[in-house]
Amino acid sequence: MSRYLRATAAMLLLIAPVSASADDSEPAAMPRIVSASSAPYSEEAVRKGREGRVAVSFRIDANGRVRDLKETHSDHHDLARVIPAFLRGARFGVPADWSQTGGPERRYSIEFQFFLERPGKPCPDAQPAKAAGAQVMRVCRGHPVRSRA
Repeated sequence: MSRYLRATAAMLLLIAPVSASADDSEPAAMPRIVSASSAPYSEEAVRKGREGRVAVSFRIDANGRVRDLKETHSDHHDLARVIPAFLRGARFGVPADWSQTGGPERRYSIEFQFFLERPGKPCPDAQPAKAAGAQVMRVCRGHPVRSRA
């Protein structure tokens, strides 16, 4: 993997927070990802020029691990197939009283938005999530440039 792609992959884990409400009926904010294996953009999807959205919902256990993962939307199978391994390998930072405060019972949603960077153009900004209450994770990856022979 080129240095450019490694650097791009390293900056991918940006979760845009959903605006919080002062109303106590709103779900608690989703904990942040504190560790993850790698950015979830498959080589196959990059080769095919795939961009789009994948939405998932899940619970977070007392150890900060994803449980009960469900895909709720996918624009392309090439994008969706790497999300389960990425999230199962991730760890969320949960407070010590997570179990006592009902954390593991709550469902959280992330909409992954996949973008390919084009030469001379930065990765586009994330768009608002289509699903109400979902967090947005923007995933950017350098588009492969074919060499001229």
